Amino acid sequence: MPFTPPSFSCLRADTLNLDDRFSITLGRYKIVPVSQSSASSSSAQDQVVPSALEILLARTDGVIHCKSDRATVKDAFTRLCTELRAILHEGKEDKCKQATQFLLGALLHRYFRLIKEYDKCNSYTSYFYSPFDERNCQLFLAVRKALGLSDEMPKDYRVQDLKKLDVTTVVTALTAFRENMKLNDRYLNYPHYADDPNFQPYLEQIISEQLLRNKGELQKFKAIRFVQSLVRNVDADLKETEATIKTWCRQLAKDHSDFKSLKLDVIEAHLKRHVESGPVRDKITDLLYTPMIENDLDSMDHSSFEFSLTKGAVDTATYTVVGGYALLLISRGVAEDPKLVFEINKVLIPPPSTERFTYKDMLNATYFVEQYMKYYPSAALDYDYFDDRSGFDTYLRNSLIRLTEKTKEPSPEGSEARASVSGY
Repeated sequence: MPFTPPSFSCLRADTLNLDDRFSITLGRYKIVPVSQSSASSSSAQDQVVPSALEILLARTDGVIHCKSDRATVKDAFTRLCTELRAILHEGKEDKCKQATQFLLGALLHRYFRLIKEYDKCNSYTSYFYSPFDERNCQLFLAVRKALGLSDEMPKDYRVQDLKKLDVTTVVTALTAFRENMKLNDRYLNYPHYADDPNFQPYLEQIISEQLLRNKGELQKFKAIRFVQSLVRNVDADLKETEATIKTWCRQLAKDHSDFKSLKLDVIEAHLKRHVESGPVRDKITDLLYTPMIENDLDSMDHSSFEFSLTKGAVDTATYTVVGGYALLLISRGVAEDPKLVFEINKVLIPPPSTERFTYKDMLNATYFVEQYMKYYPSAALDYDYFDDRSGFDTYLRNSLIRLTEKTKEPSPEGSEARASVSGY
């Protein structure tokens, strides 16, 4: 069966949930247990992230009140929690999500700093003295409890901890903590960090060490963030385009009541007079000359004309996002991970569909991405998966070349490969 993408609304929702679905597949670290983060009400999703922050704040209270004489450390957590509770009370999802990562990063920073501290002390310990053991440190125990780690601490507890604290969670949270502390020298507001000359270099060292654990996993989430940034941008641009079409079509009907008398050149001239120059006008102009409009113009009225333009805008948005997925699926970092390919296939070809996403489909969709970048050359996408914008532009061009060659291959596998094609 030929490939037909899901509706834009479904594609958008499933794309924005892709990181959560992939995280479940990988068994990643979660602050909120699954049973607590799921509910049947339509507003449940709005409550998930704030509840995660609330739970982490409550756990961190145990760090603040633990039986430790490290007063400056506890003071830093007290100040931080006071600030973040104000964000919790606002209840805004994006802010709560950022605050959760900030606090999680602060806890992870303390977790790894304490381990480093004890390891350093033990490096100087004489053979005649017992080594220092962080398992006897009340602050360390409280931090582990706040992180939701097991109370049982056998000799290999560090290995067990890192099985739960996956590299993506750790690096993402530590990076959020670092960036927040660097913003306007925020760390100076916390005496414990301000007075520690090793605060920033040790934090950088911890992040670098954690990055070495599993770079591949981090790359996969960068890939997901790219397509999520694409769908957010495309969605915002689509809303603007739809609103412009609606307003302009009303003006067109007012100025030319008899639609049957209109020709494309007259319609385009009217568009240029009433819609400011920019990507939206360029997109609408291109839509005028698509077969859906140009070939059927004689049979249209004002209502069907507006409907067709809007449908064309939605279809363009849909295939642009599909093109973003195509770019990922032919990259080795994604194509070689069957779990991520499985989740992407579920987004593009929801069960029980048996459609195929061929190289030709990929090529056509990738051209929509190229066109989108021409409309929006300054699009603020997350390009980290490709290193930067320049890397993305190069990858996009090479992908078009490679997919064009693939569509010329005579074998069925070359022209009708499923989305799990091998990358390069």
